[in-house]
Amino acid sequence: MMLTSSILTPVTISDKPFLVEPYASTRAEEMARVPWNGEQKQAFQKMRFEAQRRYYRERYPSASFDLIKLDDCPVLAEFGGKAA
Repeated sequence: MMLTSSILTPVTISDKPFLVEPYASTRAEEMARVPWNGEQKQAFQKMRFEAQRRYYRERYPSASFDLIKLDDCPVLAEFGGKAA
């Protein structure tokens, strides 16, 4: 039997690639319609992710933004809090 450990850790700037990837993957159908190259699509998706992140931080200033890690590997992002 393999033992695993899970922990909840605050999101840091180094977690950004992990957070952007699933966000961008949910927009693949939209991105297929635009005539941009891969680099342009990636830049646009990062910009949209940052706008969403800023909105959440402004709207929910006391919220916690955390990652659930399993054996020190991020597996899920979570945020919790009440609107300001």
